[in-house]
Amino acid sequence: MPDFLVPQALAIALNQERGQVTIFHRTLTTKLSNAAALIVFGIPAAWPAHAQEAQATPAQIAVGGMKITGIPNDWSFRHLVFSNPGTEDEAIRNGRHAEWLRIVNEPRFVMEQLHRHAAAQGPAAAQVAALEAQTAAAEDPGKKPRRKIHKDWSEGLGSPPSHGLANLYPAKWSFSATTASCANDFVVYPTTVTGSATEATVMAYNNLYSGCGGDGAVPSVYWAYNTGGQIYLSPVMSGDGSQMAFIQFNGASVATLVLVKWAASSAQSLSNPGTPTTVSASSYPSCTAPCMTSVGMTGTANTTLYSSPFYDYGSDSMFAADDFGNLHKFQPVFNGVPAEVTSSGWPVALHMESITSSPVYDPISGCVFVGNWNGNLYSVNSGNPGASCTSTTGSVRASSAAYAIGNCRGIQDGPLVDSTAASVYAFSQDYLEGATYNDVVAQFSTGFAGTGANAAHLVNIGIGDRQGNFCFNYGIWSGAFDNVYYSSATPTSPSGHLYVTGNSYGPATLYQLTITNNALTATFAGPQLEATGGGTGNAAASPITEFCNNGMSACVSDGTNTTAGADYIFLSADDDAPAIA
Repeated sequence: MPDFLVPQALAIALNQERGQVTIFHRTLTTKLSNAAALIVFGIPAAWPAHAQEAQATPAQIAVGGMKITGIPNDWSFRHLVFSNPGTEDEAIRNGRHAEWLRIVNEPRFVMEQLHRHAAAQGPAAAQVAALEAQTAAAEDPGKKPRRKIHKDWSEGLGSPPSHGLANLYPAKWSFSATTASCANDFVVYPTTVTGSATEATVMAYNNLYSGCGGDGAVPSVYWAYNTGGQIYLSPVMSGDGSQMAFIQFNGASVATLVLVKWAASSAQSLSNPGTPTTVSASSYPSCTAPCMTSVGMTGTANTTLYSSPFYDYGSDSMFAADDFGNLHKFQPVFNGVPAEVTSSGWPVALHMESITSSPVYDPISGCVFVGNWNGNLYSVNSGNPGASCTSTTGSVRASSAAYAIGNCRGIQDGPLVDSTAASVYAFSQDYLEGATYNDVVAQFSTGFAGTGANAAHLVNIGIGDRQGNFCFNYGIWSGAFDNVYYSSATPTSPSGHLYVTGNSYGPATLYQLTITNNALTATFAGPQLEATGGGTGNAAASPITEFCNNGMSACVSDGTNTTAGADYIFLSADDDAPAIA
């Protein structure tokens, strides 16, 4: 696995709320208004550089049966998003009021608006507005904005193995939706090493911000645990931040879902981890932190190297896939005795002997969308209340013929789902034996049905990662929408751009895909991310993270450009010489 994946995965989205991004190695950032790129260790902030302490009890926002007391942020928030749903009056006029109510009452929708400092619709609107106003009033107008780009801090995480890091992201908990806290905000990193008395498998840092006591105190180890295995995949967090879950490998690559209740400890470190008390699943709800439990995946398929778990806050359910084509469901997870669902067709067999990527659950349709290395995108009925989808399969290939070489990587990353627009984007390699091969982006409706090549729109983004009869260990990864898309004034039919890296055979290239009225309409090949590519040293690049910075206000768009705030994307290239710097 190329070493660019290590820094990229552990670098992005540390603190989007306060305009800081932690970088462990070389990362490229491109401002969306031009093609320039910088090697950076942070981004300019449009608010005071000092960190503020959150109040003892953070403000609460009640929505969808959940009290939002802080904001979790993990890999899944990049893959399930919500474009502008419009106003309630617009929804009534367009005959979609019931769907609008489901969107605005979805906890993840409100969390996303808080991430973006955007106005929420529905029952949470007044609560979000009051919270934003309270924070704005507390800002110190005498402080000057920090503009200099520099490294805030970096920390080593041991010597990770050379695989399993392709799409690994940290998870962050913010104690307040709008105010940074040195003591209470923390970020969780899997180390990917095998746990021991001197090797932590997972650890957390607090004291994250540049104003937290100076460079010598930033950051601090919040806790560090040896959980008895290896963690290759991204963790997720409970709604209140007191628990986390991840897939862990024990012994001979046996995969289990592990849940942990953490407790802060200043005595723990990467080389001196604590060991949570292991309890049974039935004892886990009442155990005293730090404690943990494990829930094994049923069946003989017991490995999963590319499928991070996806958690739904409203239903307390979690979805994960294995390397043998099975989709698993766990329910309850954080709010009861954790267990895998083994009735009503679960686990769901998708395509045996094909590695499966990370699933994404759409709470509006009730579908779970997941792809595999054979280039198939699956829509699976979650079984949660209100689910309306029908289990079906769609090919992301231009042809419905099967892949000739099963070891090639079709859909390696989780899809990108916009619940408001009812659209699913899959990122794949599209090629046939002896024929052309391309990297592609395919757009589906969340209600797609049938099998075969039924993508609504499919566009090429360069040459795919295949040469002759051999497939390299590279794939293409998920993209990200820009602020123009999120700010689109047309509910359910957004316009804007999708940014993605393609041309995985090399040299890797950044592409801008135009979306007009919820349809892919044009492709623009932007800058090359590195100077060389092709052959065994072919170029590869990372998933993309978007962050629009307008201080404590939402970014504004005129429908074509961002007119208030600076919209950035963050990405990495592999260890070849960069073409832009």
